[in-house]
Amino acid sequence: MPSVYRQILGDELDLLPGTLRQFHDVENPCHFAGMARVTRGSTPLHHLAAWFGGLPPQRDSCQLKLGIEPATRFGVRGEIWRRQFDEFPLQSFQWAHRGLLYESFGWLSMVFQLKVTPPQLTLKVVSTRFAGIPLPPFSAPTGIGIETGKTEGIEFEANALAPILGLVVRYQGLIKHQNPTTIINDNSQST
Repeated sequence: MPSVYRQILGDELDLLPGTLRQFHDVENPCHFAGMARVTRGSTPLHHLAAWFGGLPPQRDSCQLKLGIEPATRFGVRGEIWRRQFDEFPLQSFQWAHRGLLYESFGWLSMVFQLKVTPPQLTLKVVSTRFAGIPLPPFSAPTGIGIETGKTEGIEFEANALAPILGLVVRYQGLIKHQNPTTIINDNSQST
């Protein structure tokens, strides 16, 4: 079965650099590692929102490990994403539905619209749900992620935002496939 991102993007996925394309064309479990920087908003309310959302603590530099594994939950085919920021775990389940990416962090689910602009993939939150119920836009957390395919790996930035508070947490860095011999190094672009 095609990966979640292949289901959503189809042939558009092939426009991305090889490192980023393979990152999202998961048909077997794969593992990535790298370094990340985690920034949180500065007030106690920011820290409370990040804690409530299960988001990683602030770190100028931390090891990041990521495992992606195809899986089925509640009859839905998707992928489990297991992130480890030093000792801090962050797990989610991603799946495709009606051309959008859904990502569940327990009771909270984010719905993303994907946009390919080689060499980047942008993930923009278009809806947030709690226990499957859409939250009104004025009260819903939101965010945006940007991934860039580089020869040396995948550069990423993810921003989690909350109403009134603004930026709650940002994590950014570079990760590499732990078995680089399987990476497709085709960085050609269609013009």
